[in-house]
Amino acid sequence: MTTTFTPAIARPTATISADVVVLMDTIEDMPLAIEKIVQECPKLEVLRAFWCKKLTDSMMMEIVQNCPNIIELELVGCSNITETTI
Repeated sequence: MTTTFTPAIARPTATISADVVVLMDTIEDMPLAIEKIVQECPKLEVLRAFWCKKLTDSMMMEIVQNCPNIIELELVGCSNITETTI
């Protein structure tokens, strides 16, 4: 089952399910979105982020530290994520 983040976090372009999260560039409050992912998706296996310029290295580290089951990571156009984090 997939649900959409509430409009307070994003327009309906960020989805959450038990094991897959897709982030899009339209997320208005990225820190809040990351907090929701960490709280609601501890068994996250797949994270896909497309053109999320607000997504930072520290946010990625928070996800990785709190979602140890990630086996697939797709980052496209996330210019604030450095090679060090990846």
